[in-house]
Amino acid sequence: MRREDSDRYLQAVDRCLVPMGFKRRTRAQEWNFISDLDTTWVHLNFGLGLINVSFGVRYRDLERQWPDLPGAVYGTMEIMNSLFQPAKLYSAHDEPDGLVADLVATGLPAAKQLTNRKKVIELLSSPNAADWPVPSFSHRVRLLPLLLDAAQRPEEALTAAVRFKTEALGRDQILPHYDVFFDAFRSKSAA
Repeated sequence: MRREDSDRYLQAVDRCLVPMGFKRRTRAQEWNFISDLDTTWVHLNFGLGLINVSFGVRYRDLERQWPDLPGAVYGTMEIMNSLFQPAKLYSAHDEPDGLVADLVATGLPAAKQLTNRKKVIELLSSPNAADWPVPSFSHRVRLLPLLLDAAQRPEEALTAAVRFKTEALGRDQILPHYDVFFDAFRSKSAA
């Protein structure tokens, strides 16, 4: 994508997000809104001619509570065009107004919902992968036990982690493998 096209989109999203308290570093393609517990983020992914918007929440308190947990996942991530049926595409040839309008009307409210941990726990507990606000099964099985533990539900956290240990065999795609994460989680959660 040409620099002037990506700059046009970055400036349009800046005009939308910066007044809301989001910050973007110069030359970055990501905006962050930082609170005590969470960082809500929005990222523009520039391809050859298309722009995709991703967003999510990093749970900062989980990072602080479990700083050295091998293979841990501390946040969510979704792609905005997946919120539409059919999925919407944003082209470098288009004006950024459509993307910005969809971000305000649909993307930001969906990102805000990801700060509701009770709702995220509910979504990650679903057997339906389409409900999970994470990119993969591997992300789900690492994040859900941490959220349950942080919600003062340690027994449920351990039960989920034990169940996922069996389910992860042959499905886990993150290194270190789930059994390493599981052993560290179990030993630290029991402490």
